[in-house]
Amino acid sequence: MTDNTEKSQAENSSSAIRPAEITLSAQTQNYNRQPATTPGNHSRWLWPAMLIMITLTAAVVFVLPAYVKPPALSAPTTATGNEQPSGPAKAETSKPKEPAPWQTAQLARQRTKSQELLSRMLELQEQLEQKNVKAWAAAEYEHILQLATDGDTAYQQQDFDGSSAKYTQAADEMSALLENTETLFNQKIELGNTALANGEASPAEQAFTQALQIKPDAESAKAGMQRAQTLNEVLKLVTEGNDLQQSGQLEQARSRYEQALKLDKQTELAKQQLSSVNTKIRDADFKRLMSTGYTQLQNNHPAEAKAAFEKAARLKPGSSETGSALGQIDSRLQNDKINDILQTARELESNEKWKEAMTQYDQALALDANLAAAQEGKQYASSRVTLDERLAQLINQPERLANTAVYEDARLLYQQAQDITPAEPGLSAQLQKLDKLLAVANVPVPVLIKSDNQTEVMVLRVGTLGKFSEKNLSLLPGKYTAVGSRKGYRDVRVDITVTAGAPAQTVEVSATEKFASR
Repeated sequence: MTDNTEKSQAENSSSAIRPAEITLSAQTQNYNRQPATTPGNHSRWLWPAMLIMITLTAAVVFVLPAYVKPPALSAPTTATGNEQPSGPAKAETSKPKEPAPWQTAQLARQRTKSQELLSRMLELQEQLEQKNVKAWAAAEYEHILQLATDGDTAYQQQDFDGSSAKYTQAADEMSALLENTETLFNQKIELGNTALANGEASPAEQAFTQALQIKPDAESAKAGMQRAQTLNEVLKLVTEGNDLQQSGQLEQARSRYEQALKLDKQTELAKQQLSSVNTKIRDADFKRLMSTGYTQLQNNHPAEAKAAFEKAARLKPGSSETGSALGQIDSRLQNDKINDILQTARELESNEKWKEAMTQYDQALALDANLAAAQEGKQYASSRVTLDERLAQLINQPERLANTAVYEDARLLYQQAQDITPAEPGLSAQLQKLDKLLAVANVPVPVLIKSDNQTEVMVLRVGTLGKFSEKNLSLLPGKYTAVGSRKGYRDVRVDITVTAGAPAQTVEVSATEKFASR
């Protein structure tokens, strides 16, 4: 080897070694080159040459690596144009050994593996940066970049196993970061919601900002950010509401809580406080309505009292207090209604409207079937209705008194009715009329019957009167029928009503309608 070759090798030893890919076939070709032989020599040297070749190959592959150490790898150094070597390069005193083919092949394979891992890592890096990884995982990403840098350093020193390990670790962490994006997003959302629940606006905004950087279109992150941005105003309104509530200004406090919920309807604190103040307002309204109801009841205004108690019952459904109060009201109202009905019935009785009075008593009994006053009133009204109807029938049909049984019944009825005291005007008038009818019921009344001297006259229940022109009769009050018969003529019938105490009456009985001739 020449001096120039040795100098060149010395200079190259100070830079990073990047071994080129080699093929074992080329090296083997060099070792297989032999001087040309003549056909005569071929047979004599063939077998010894092959034996030597096999021995040398085995020595190179199996023995030589044990005695040859790989060249030491040093970190690359950089020098400016003005820098000079500290001393003259020391010339090598001996020719360096040529790298073994197997070792060179291993280094080439390791370098290729490192390059493949580097390519994968760069693809993952591009995906992460598209997702703005520096904004939401800056520390993790910085750590990954440091691993990549460490891998580059190992690669430059031709420590391909080391660079592969660093590249693999960096790629795995990048892949894990991508795979854990959803988990990380959910963690940021949870952090934001926790901050909101704790009333911490800035941490909440920060968490939701990071969540939006991971998923810019996520509705949960957008909603959380909106809540975080209004949190301070919401907390201010809630605080004002609490102060108003403590000072007894419940309606104003409720207004503050409602305003807070308009800004953020999910704010649990505002929801809880609104529920609390609503309960206090409801309790206050309940007490006020119950007090109003009892006051109205004491003032004998049951309808107004019931309205107040019903409003209170709507505020607290199932309340035993309102149930008891409404029970008292219902009982009071029913009693008042019954009293009104009984009063109406008595007024009808005073006006001798007995049937209408009975209807009122029936209404009272429908409300309380055991009501004694209604039972007694109905019984008395019923008896008076019967009396009134019987008296009216006798008065309107005085001829019935001609019957002995009817007469005796009327006389007994008259005596019973006289025992009623005080006698109402209507009853008194009926008794006076019946008394007169009874007095003249057995006194005959004159009746003049006229005929044509050709008609045979007969009065039923009296007898046959014969043919005549006039005949005077004395008939007891009642109803009679006169029948006139004449040969060749149609019979004639005449009804006669004899009224007691009435003046004399005249009746014509003559058969004047001839039968049609055949």
